[in-house]
Amino acid sequence: MALPSPAPSFLPTPRPTFSPTKSPTHIPTKFPTQLPTSYPSLVPTSSPSTYPTLDCGRPLALLRVDTHAHDGGTSWGNLNFSIFVCSNLSRAICNRDTEIFGGTLAPGSTSEAHFGCVGNSSCFAFALEGTKPAHSISWEIADMSIDAPKLFGTGESDETLFCLNNGALDKFPTPQPTTSFAPIPGPTALPTGLPTLPPSHMPFPVPTNEPSPVPSPKPTQIPTPLPTIHCDPGHFVNTAYQCEECAIGTSSNLTLPPFPKWECPRCSPGKVSKVTASLGCQDCVSGKFSSAARDSCGACGPGEFVFNASSCENCPMGHYAPVALNDECFICSSGSSTGEMSGAYLCTDCSGGRYAPTASMNCSLCEAGQYSGSRSPSCTNCSVGSYASEVGSSLCFDCSAGKHAAVSGTAECIVCEVGYQSSSRAQYCEACSVGTYTSSAGSEYCDSCAVGRVATSAGSTICQNCTVGRYQPAFGQGMCTGCAPGRFAETAGASVCAACLVGKVAPLWNSSLCEDCAAGQYQSAVAQTKCVPCKAGDFSPEDGSSTCTACPGKL
Repeated sequence: MALPSPAPSFLPTPRPTFSPTKSPTHIPTKFPTQLPTSYPSLVPTSSPSTYPTLDCGRPLALLRVDTHAHDGGTSWGNLNFSIFVCSNLSRAICNRDTEIFGGTLAPGSTSEAHFGCVGNSSCFAFALEGTKPAHSISWEIADMSIDAPKLFGTGESDETLFCLNNGALDKFPTPQPTTSFAPIPGPTALPTGLPTLPPSHMPFPVPTNEPSPVPSPKPTQIPTPLPTIHCDPGHFVNTAYQCEECAIGTSSNLTLPPFPKWECPRCSPGKVSKVTASLGCQDCVSGKFSSAARDSCGACGPGEFVFNASSCENCPMGHYAPVALNDECFICSSGSSTGEMSGAYLCTDCSGGRYAPTASMNCSLCEAGQYSGSRSPSCTNCSVGSYASEVGSSLCFDCSAGKHAAVSGTAECIVCEVGYQSSSRAQYCEACSVGTYTSSAGSEYCDSCAVGRVATSAGSTICQNCTVGRYQPAFGQGMCTGCAPGRFAETAGASVCAACLVGKVAPLWNSSLCEDCAAGQYQSAVAQTKCVPCKAGDFSPEDGSSTCTACPGKL
């Protein structure tokens, strides 16, 4: 059965006629003049898909990128793709200049479609990134702005280069299996050597017993070829592919490449541009910041600093700024503080009894045993012999008599023990010397022992009485003296020794009593050490006689 007449083609009539032996007439002159001998399969297999609502405008092409997972996406992670503009238009290497758009096929997804507006006379790089097993991913690229064939590939192709030439997709540089366009009715006859596709491979329906409607061709419009545009510094290529002045708050000192930049770069923080078509942004002066629109510089006040060249921030506690500063505030010097509030424009000196190291928010009280004057970076310990019993002292006090402070930094003086004394501002208590004593603690001085009493060692708390047979006639003595022979001390604590009376003697030292002279002896003098025998013819009938009596009958 003969084939029916060919249905209207989906391709626009102005489409260039391709021949294996002749270069297309609409390929840009920057490309090599000889095309590869084969093209990817470009014959559409169905009518165009429904267009997205994205409106690219007349000079742009609506590019669709589909990614498919053959195993349900269960054996790989996120799969990312990106479309880059190739600024050098070379068929060998793509210098990636700007990423136009991209997308992600998440794990578990089976298909994703992404759309983007691109230049209609530019070359691009399709980059596929991500971990995936071999032959698990496929992709296709189509120009949805016209009824054009598609490009196909698999996940093994990590980068694919292609161009849009007034509606035609041109992939390079790797040759594909030899295919050609299906015959297209038109005024230009195909070369006789063009392969004829079998009917089973033609994109037209095969007649059946029942009639089938032939789809009407979708009217398309071939975009006007995009001219090469180079805008002067201070301008950018807008979406209408026209040079437009940089807006206030932006600038550009470069000649931008011939594809849409959409706008000039915005001024960085701390810089502004107050006019259109600016070639550069100006720095805000110290203490000022750039507004959000980058069209003016704002001023910060005292106690503030410019943060990141874009806002005012209060100085942190321990810092101050008499006028607005850039980046950071001054640090409070030692001996001063800001108090527990941010945004200080000055630091306050610490009063006596308080201190502050550098960058302090508060002046701290000195501890007990320490003191400080005004504007002090630290506290000082009280010296030995002095004290400070309260916190926050501005001076130290001398220890009173009878107390002492042996180490520095003392909060309270220590009372001297009994047997010890001290004067004021004493570091140590001194033991009472020999012959002196203290009977109570905290004594300023030691007392001398009275007569008949002694303190034989230092640090005595009492004086001792001289024992019997001994005496001490002076004050403040450390030892007693024994009574000489002929004298005696009958009681303890004697200040003198008494002389033996007549009829009595003390032959030894340290006598506490005198001895009576025995009968037949006498002693008529006091303080004697021995008795005298009565001479012949005399007698003393009793002990303790002071004289002898003549015997009766003695002539």
